[in-house]
Amino acid sequence: MTHPRFGPPIADWRDGGAISSASKRAALVAMALSFAIPFALGASLWVVAVQAVSLGAVAAFILTRPGGPLF
Repeated sequence: MTHPRFGPPIADWRDGGAISSASKRAALVAMALSFAIPFALGASLWVVAVQAVSLGAVAAFILTRPGGPLF
């Protein structure tokens, strides 16, 4: 909790379940990039579908946390 970089986000999460806008953006960009990898590797449709459902659920969770608008 006293770490200068990681302490404040942990405190925000612990106190109110909040995720900062910058962290939301970073998470969504990382998820979008990881979703693009199967296309580049030629993965089958079921792999892409499972990944889409999973990432969609995680994105919905992240976006519904308090912490400010995305942009």
